Amino acid sequence: MSQEQGEKVRRVPRQARGRARVEQILDITERLLAERGYDALTTNAVAAEAGISVGALYHFFPNKVAILEALVARYYAQLLGVLEGVHGDTPALTAETLEGYVKTLLTALSGFVEGSPSLTPAFLAAASASSNLAAMDEANKAEMVSLLAARYEVWTQNAATARRIARMIAAVLDMLFIETAEDDRAANEAFVEETGRVLYAYLSSYLAP
Repeated sequence: MSQEQGEKVRRVPRQARGRARVEQILDITERLLAERGYDALTTNAVAAEAGISVGALYHFFPNKVAILEALVARYYAQLLGVLEGVHGDTPALTAETLEGYVKTLLTALSGFVEGSPSLTPAFLAAASASSNLAAMDEANKAEMVSLLAARYEVWTQNAATARRIARMIAAVLDMLFIETAEDDRAANEAFVEETGRVLYAYLSSYLAP
């Protein structure tokens, strides 16, 4: 499968109706991607499911690569929202709170993956179909690191240390998404448990004795 340059949304909707239509298109694409795979996904099928003409769909997205990239971007935004939710009211990292923090983080991320059945198909398709994915992924990881670093700096009182921790945690979480991509619940749960041990041991090393 050759890579294509997916254009951005052709018309950024200003009204609620237009924004709702874009979300509908992405929801349908997400479902069809899980059911049929990317190669069998067509703009005609998406338009038919949405109850609109292909021409109307093209007002929002010029091709299916652009729809895929918008779906991936939505996944990135949702992931950052999950991380913000976990860290919004998290207490200071101490020996007493560390175990709860790791459990809360992994439970939230596992729930996100389980609730997004098209997550892996979307990223796998984008990896081969979109020439923009690498830049999107780099920007998302930078945003994730910044989010984590801001929270960890509250704990460490050192910006450089916080950013180093954030980069390591982001790398571990990236590995978690890759390793739990298969539809094997038992194996995925075991890997999440192992990831918890890794995070606990790593973060423990930064706690005051």
